[in-house]
This record gives sequence, structure tokens and C-alpha cells, in this order.
Amino acid sequence: MFGQKSQRIAELEALAARRAERITELEGDARGLRYSSRHHAELADRLGQRALMTTGAHARTVLALGRVSVRLHRVIRAVARERAENTGLRARLVTLQAAYDNAVGLDRPALDAGADWQSRRADKRAEYATTGVVRQ
Repeated sequence: MFGQKSQRIAELEALAARRAERITELEGDARGLRYSSRHHAELADRLGQRALMTTGAHARTVLALGRVSVRLHRVIRAVARERAENTGLRARLVTLQAAYDNAVGLDRPALDAGADWQSRRADKRAEYATTGVVRQ
């Protein structure tokens, strides 16, 4: 029995030594995890701050684009109004031009009939009649 007892004590001491080594390893791992978790927390904080800054910049860009969009719609409406006014003015100009032509007698059919009066002149030279060019 004495041999078995000392053998059992030796086994228990070896077991205790292995457990002590394992506890030392686990303590080292725990220190590493503590550092790692602190590092990850700081990293997450930095990434969160960067995300907030990026989100803020994105929001400012979206607001600026919204303002540009509003201005663009205003310009489009102003151009549409100007085009409509331009069309109205052109129609009024055509009406006024027709009234002016009628007032000064430019719309008479006799004027259109006399457009080629030079070719029917009685006093024209014979050269001009054949060639259309007068030589001097």
C-alpha cells in the first residue's frame, strides 16, 4: 500500500503541475484577450466615429444636391415661362408685320406680278435681253 500511496501522490503532483501550467497559459491568454478586446473596442469606436463623419458628409452632400435640384427646377420653370412668352411675342410680331405690310401696301398682288419687270422693259438693250449682262 505504501507504494500505491506514493505513486498516487506523484500522479496528483504531476496533475497539479499540469494544471498550474494550464492556469498560467490561460492567464496569458486572458491577458491577450483583454488586450485584444480593448483593441477591438477602440477600433470599433474609431470606426463608429468615422462612420458618423462619413454619414454627416453624405447628409451634407444630399442636402446640397437637394438645393441644386430645387434651383434646377426653378430654372426649368423660368425657361418654360420665357419660351411661352417668346412664342406669344413671335405670334404678335407676325400679326404686326402683316398689319404694317397692309398699311404700306406691300401685300398687293400687283407687286408680286411686277417682280420681274426688268425683263419686260421696252427700253432695254439687246445684249441684256440675250445674256442678261450689260457690257460697257
